[in-house]
Amino acid sequence: MEGPLKTWTYGAHTYVLNILSLPSTSSATPTTIATLLHPSMTPLLPPSPTSIPVLDSPCFEIKQTMYKGAGMFAARGICAGQVIIDEHPVIILPNKPLPLDSPAYDELEELVPEDKIVEMLTLTNCQDRKVCPSNVEGIARTNALRLAMRLPGDSKEWEPKERQYGGIFLKINRCNHSCGPNAAFRWNVDTLSAVLYAVRPISEGEEITITYADPTRSRAERIAHLEQNYGFTCDCPYCSRPQSSSIEEHINASDASRAQLGTWFALHPVFSKWMLDPCLPDDFVISSHLHALKLIEQEGMQGMEGPFLEDIAMCYAALGDKIEFMKWANRVIARCGIEDVEMVRKMKVLLQCVESIEEDDRRDRWSKARKAGKQGKSWGVRSRQKQRKSSKNQHSWHY
Repeated sequence: MEGPLKTWTYGAHTYVLNILSLPSTSSATPTTIATLLHPSMTPLLPPSPTSIPVLDSPCFEIKQTMYKGAGMFAARGICAGQVIIDEHPVIILPNKPLPLDSPAYDELEELVPEDKIVEMLTLTNCQDRKVCPSNVEGIARTNALRLAMRLPGDSKEWEPKERQYGGIFLKINRCNHSCGPNAAFRWNVDTLSAVLYAVRPISEGEEITITYADPTRSRAERIAHLEQNYGFTCDCPYCSRPQSSSIEEHINASDASRAQLGTWFALHPVFSKWMLDPCLPDDFVISSHLHALKLIEQEGMQGMEGPFLEDIAMCYAALGDKIEFMKWANRVIARCGIEDVEMVRKMKVLLQCVESIEEDDRRDRWSKARKAGKQGKSWGVRSRQKQRKSSKNQHSWHY
């Protein structure tokens, strides 16, 4: 990383212009990222992450649509949980707007390689030129993905927008919006890259979409947000479904389902609480979460199914049901490898232990499970609780 190229101070906040050069593992030209950061953030950047190589045969292609500009489409079938692209941003910049006369945006643009700036300038810019005269700022406000950057301890004193940063991506930003997206992205600050991945199977030729709005909000709220911030009225399949019944009834039912999913874990039983109450039925959480998964599929909100899958798998682990646990654990591993690495790691540990368990040796089963550590200790715990309770009740009749 080079030293600060320029510095600007606006009010009590300072920004430094810099360029990050990521070394390549091949003979290709190193990747560069133009950044505009608070100076205290620079030492917190990861030390020289390696440049991600260009895909030889990507599973997507960029094509023009009828009326949405360019879009990303599947070049072949894509599985749920599969990586579509891992990409570095060309620019990282603050969410808080700089003064209209600030030269910082133009300076950022000059740091982007010519071939990439040409491609970047073809991204949609729906901002009012009077309010947002810079191409870079307009493109960023229309397309930038929110990035969780490492912040210094005293950043708590900054304004909320001063703690927020975004990134412009040449490929991921081609994804158009859907209120029931088939893909999602996850930012990794250690690699300074974002991974776009499928949240459900995507067919060859199908458009790859992400969401620009909170999918748990009502249709009216989503449409208002998109019109205000992106300048279009959503007509995705989840907002304009065929009128099999009254359109108003459909909208109300969809809004209710999405609102319910948005507050599900606050208002419904979860694995951790179920584990603490042996009086609750064995299928208490499983039945509830299976209903949630039906709503998720109905509304195309597979991006939020991970915690439900994990809870169901762990319920079956606590019940000592090897077959069902393996079924749901493998589903977690296949689906959630990008969005929750730690969850998948824990599930693999427990699955490895359980796969070696012999069903005809219960004592050995629990012994092996305990050796798996914290995750293994939950194996069959509900079965043991019920056995102890049953044994206690039997002994209570003897005087």
